[in-house]
Amino acid sequence: MSETHAFKIVLNKERAITEQFNLNNLKNNYLELCQLIDMFSLHAIPQRLEELKDNRLTIDVTYKSTIRDLENKLRNTKRRLKYNMEKY
Repeated sequence: MSETHAFKIVLNKERAITEQFNLNNLKNNYLELCQLIDMFSLHAIPQRLEELKDNRLTIDVTYKSTIRDLENKLRNTKRRLKYNMEKY
């Protein structure tokens, strides 16, 4: 039984590292896009500002839901890792 939990510990740790990397990468991409939109908004004409606001909303909807899902997935992976470590 302990071999099973030891194997699951290794798998969950690997999964946690991968998920953390993906989450950080996605957050960095989101922040970079937001900064670019803010930069282009500084001296934009009113018509272009509306387009940028629409783009910002699209980016928010897309990225925020994905980020939230990845955070939940990572939290669950950490819980599984903790559970298997306690059982080991």
